[in-house]
Amino acid sequence: RMGAAGCFGGPLFNLCIGAGVPMLLASVFGGGHFCLAYERSVPLGVLALLLSQSTSLIVLPLRGFNLDRSFGFFLVIFYAAFMTLSIVFEVAGSGADQTLRNLFVTNAQC
Repeated sequence: RMGAAGCFGGPLFNLCIGAGVPMLLASVFGGGHFCLAYERSVPLGVLALLLSQSTSLIVLPLRGFNLDRSFGFFLVIFYAAFMTLSIVFEVAGSGADQTLRNLFVTNAQC
């Protein structure tokens, strides 16, 4: 159980501290507003992360936190699908880029 907790807790801690603290400092000392550069792969990565984590959050308690081969197989297939979609979106160019941009980018002026 400690290994499974470390697999989820470590990256979450790094994300919250590694991204949260610098953004908080930039917001406080930079006038309360900052802009991030848009990258094609970020929205897809965020969606994949949210879907993977929410699936794990639902499935693991239902199975009594028993990590078996079938759930590992599901995660490997999910990762392969994510990588395939990432490559397709990067290679496809402007059409896929515009679709993702319309879904996730607000009209905030930066």
